[in-house]
Amino acid sequence: MWNYQAYAAWFTDLMHDAGDVSYHGEFRRRVARAEFERLYDSETAERHSGEFLTGLNRACSSG
Repeated sequence: MWNYQAYAAWFTDLMHDAGDVSYHGEFRRRVARAEFERLYDSETAERHSGEFLTGLNRACSSG
């Protein structure tokens, strides 16, 4: 369960940082945008993210 919580916190931060320069500044916005783009440029990363979003990640199901 805590792996899902960590993923949700990371993804929320990513979404907020990727669009708002007033929160952490331009550098953090650009880093967040790069992370977001990388997340969907890789089939493996996209599948992993999808598993977390849908609750299908087996590695996290036990704890």
